[in-house]
Amino acid sequence: MLSTPIAGWSRIIIGEWSDRCSCVDDVPFLLLEGVEEALRTGNPVAAKFDAEGWEYLIVFDHSQTHIITETDDGYSLKTEEISLSDIARKFISDIRRDISQWAAWSVYEDMTPPQIRERKKDLETLCNIIEKMIAFDRS
Repeated sequence: MLSTPIAGWSRIIIGEWSDRCSCVDDVPFLLLEGVEEALRTGNPVAAKFDAEGWEYLIVFDHSQTHIITETDDGYSLKTEEISLSDIARKFISDIRRDISQWAAWSVYEDMTPPQIRERKKDLETLCNIIEKMIAFDRS
């Protein structure tokens, strides 16, 4: 669902939809916080991304994910049939796979090693919280 971040770029892949994302957005936190809020509240939650040339909005809902993309002709809507729990598990897996790169993912600035370690802990904490929510939701 997330490609390995390289030189400030990555890809978000949801079902048949895919688009680039850049370090102008705090991608791992936007995705995890959006999923966490949707799980916690039961309401759809949107996360907005700047693809540096256009923008798109990912709307997390219980059984579907909607992506609204800016186009030359206005906007396009893509709906993917993927549950919130499944998308959360996949994002967590991909973020953990590349946790060092995502921890160093920076919005406009270089981070010190202590800042990167703290960010890594914050990502892990958020992943753990979401995993507990998913496990609780299944029981």
